[in-house]
Amino acid sequence: MGQSLHGVMEMREYKYFGTVLVLNSVAVTLVLLTWISWGFSAPGILDGLYEVQARSLGQGYAYLLPGPPQVYYHDTSMFHGRAYLYFGPLPSLVLWACNSLFTRFLAHYVTAALFLFCFVYAFQRIIAELVGAALQAETGTSPWWALSSLVLLWALLFAPPLPGTPFSFFRPNFYIYQQQILFGLGLGLAGLLVLAQYRPRQWHRTFAVAGLLFALASSVRVTWLPVACAVLAASLVLFVARLIRSGRKAIVGWEVAGLFAGVSVLLFLFFWNYVRFWSPADFGVFFRQNCADDNMFRVSTGFFSLGAKFHSFLTNLLTYYTSPEILEATGLQHTSFAIDGFLTRGFFSANPQWLLGVVLMPLALYRAFTAKRALLPLFSILLLTLAYVNVVAAGVPPATGPRYFMEFYPFIMLVLLAVLLAALPSRAGIFGMITLLSLHFVYGGFPGLADAPNLRLLDSSQRAVRGLNADFNRDPALDIFVVDRCVWPTGAIGPQNSSTLTPYNAMGVYPTGQGPIKALDVAAVYIIPEKPAEGRETIRQGVVELRDVRAYASPGRLEVYWEGVLIGSLQISPDRDLNGVFDVPARLEDNTPYQIMMVFLPEGESHLPPHPPQFPPWQFGRLTLRRSNPAP
Repeated sequence: MGQSLHGVMEMREYKYFGTVLVLNSVAVTLVLLTWISWGFSAPGILDGLYEVQARSLGQGYAYLLPGPPQVYYHDTSMFHGRAYLYFGPLPSLVLWACNSLFTRFLAHYVTAALFLFCFVYAFQRIIAELVGAALQAETGTSPWWALSSLVLLWALLFAPPLPGTPFSFFRPNFYIYQQQILFGLGLGLAGLLVLAQYRPRQWHRTFAVAGLLFALASSVRVTWLPVACAVLAASLVLFVARLIRSGRKAIVGWEVAGLFAGVSVLLFLFFWNYVRFWSPADFGVFFRQNCADDNMFRVSTGFFSLGAKFHSFLTNLLTYYTSPEILEATGLQHTSFAIDGFLTRGFFSANPQWLLGVVLMPLALYRAFTAKRALLPLFSILLLTLAYVNVVAAGVPPATGPRYFMEFYPFIMLVLLAVLLAALPSRAGIFGMITLLSLHFVYGGFPGLADAPNLRLLDSSQRAVRGLNADFNRDPALDIFVVDRCVWPTGAIGPQNSSTLTPYNAMGVYPTGQGPIKALDVAAVYIIPEKPAEGRETIRQGVVELRDVRAYASPGRLEVYWEGVLIGSLQISPDRDLNGVFDVPARLEDNTPYQIMMVFLPEGESHLPPHPPQFPPWQFGRLTLRRSNPAP
């Protein structure tokens, strides 16, 4: 009788099998580090924003230092004049801890190596668990076939059958976007691995450890937060039930420690959000200051109907998995607001050989429930995770992109491997997986390790934040900083000072020289409060004032938001100019840029249309942020 992976590792003659998996994972991690770091010539690996955050955390601040108004950081969240990362803080915390122990060079490499090894080893072990579980159901098959997982790991990581060949996990960039997805995947896969290794009557222990790993993954990538909450809640319920049933003798120290640690990580994450954005559930995505383009800012706000959001979810799924022709035939692109950043054919359109896995899925599920029950737990977990990650990755981001596809690529391939192992004899399933991968190499090309990815590293020659090291970025024009030359409008925005508007302090507004400023249906500006006249008594309570507001072609409602809070609205029309004064529900600080966002909704509508208007639908003459005058 064949043995599962657990059985193999427990047998005396195969006692080194686990060591082989660890050594293979170390080798893969070293190759990845060598490739990513341009042959260890780069002075670091982690993105410059992670390093800025680590330095700020070391000084005891949750926001980035130096910050506005001196420095602008691209694609961060600005809230009450301070810049924050909307990514989880764990990589920065690890980098900060390593900085206190090692040199900057070693701190970067040790931090990256820890997260990369976690991803590689968990991926490796799940592949081996699938193969071992399939072998358990067959007689006359050597358990050493589980070593085929070594070959599959190298193939799936270094020559992945991803759309858009040549493409890999790390091409063309290894920025904070790719890093936080990959680092979160490592901890998430480790949590799934623990769940799959349950034993009868030991669910409580499994859930405690898995919940801690998912909580840590949530502190890197928020995708895993619902999973962490669900698993830790289940762990807590099981623990309380056992405590009631068996009393204090049921308490196991390490189980309590795992449960306590997981809950503590989540509580820290909620507290972290509350300190930064005044809400435990707010990670700051709504306050993203993304100047990529006005439409990206527009769709990031989420002012759309449920129908438009569902159509965008379907559009993203079809973009990732099918062809542009199929998407065009559905007509969904006309009713959704999704932005196509994938720029290639979908997975099954680019790799039709993998449709075999879809065809074999019913047979695989039947055999997993009957002849190959050892595969069922891990197979079921992977299927549920793939469904969940697809919903999150296709339903939450307003755009598609290769880096988002990275998040569910490992689960696609693991599920396809499980299908082949369940539907076919184990050896045929292994050979089938290798054959299907080889077909991709034949007509798709072999990405291999050519062209190291771009890195965004701080210029270490400067003590303060001064910009990026362009030696390891083939696109040095893409800078995450605007330093010393930052411009933030002060007091008011109108025709006289419209030249102060830049892509990072104004989105969706278009000055017209000496005339009114035209605006899209979602527009925002960052403005410093007006300074009071010398010797004039003022109070700190703020006021937003809009003057000469007029709809351009058709009437509608203009909603005005201050730092994400609705402070008032105006019914505007093309017939006449209107003025509006709106109280700000907080005290204003000096020399602090605040966001004022304005949303134009067509008359009778409560949501934005899926597509932006061809022409600016409204205009204003002057926008002022000032402090209230004291009562006479």
